[in-house]
Amino acid sequence: MPSSFDKASLFNSGPHRFRRLPSGVQTIPAVALDGVSPGTIPLGPLELIIEVRGRLVAPTDAALDALLAAIHAKLTFPALAADLIDHHGRIYENMSFVRFESADRIDRARQVTLPYTARFIRFLNT
Repeated sequence: MPSSFDKASLFNSGPHRFRRLPSGVQTIPAVALDGVSPGTIPLGPLELIIEVRGRLVAPTDAALDALLAAIHAKLTFPALAADLIDHHGRIYENMSFVRFESADRIDRARQVTLPYTARFIRFLNT
């Protein structure tokens, strides 16, 4: 099953995997606030963060540029919130596409490839 964000198949040109970052409660050491108090202060629940890591694969540089243009079109401000679906059919509702980081080089052989990491967050206050 292909993965998608906002019904667009952004990452299916090559291998990719989804990773759910830690969940739980955000905390801060009390000493960070006043310099002397012991203990830890709970701030609230962590937001759901999903990372997609993979490799864009295209036959030419122009085709790779088209893949990147489609990805960058989804990186908006304010961040677009939509369904993120992994390649197992799991749906993460109301996720915002907040970051795309490509590797420092494009690999060229039979195909043109580019490793990347994409980050999606379900904001608590939206």
